[in-house]
Amino acid sequence: MLKTESFEATVDNRELVFLITSLENSYYISVTEKAEKVLKNCSLSLQSKYEKFPTSTSIFSDENESVDAVNSISAKISEKFKCPIYLSWNLKTSDIQVEAALFTILKQTITH
Repeated sequence: MLKTESFEATVDNRELVFLITSLENSYYISVTEKAEKVLKNCSLSLQSKYEKFPTSTSIFSDENESVDAVNSISAKISEKFKCPIYLSWNLKTSDIQVEAALFTILKQTITH
């Protein structure tokens, strides 16, 4: 059964929407500006028994988006919660304050 939770927060004077969907043994996470709900990219990170850090790949991306930044954030989440993560980071830049807000929400939402 899919379970989706949506959270709104203001970070650096930006109104953001965090969407977290619980899939079977994994999560889909979307971070967007409230005024601009779009799907610009999606990254997948998986934990492997052969690697210490999760492996990440871009499933699709807007040519103007930073694939490495999205892959890095996705990998951090996968490492923290020890499960596959699909991440759609629909912001123009990665932002440590937005990441911190996301991790705070995830700690309250993701349970194994």
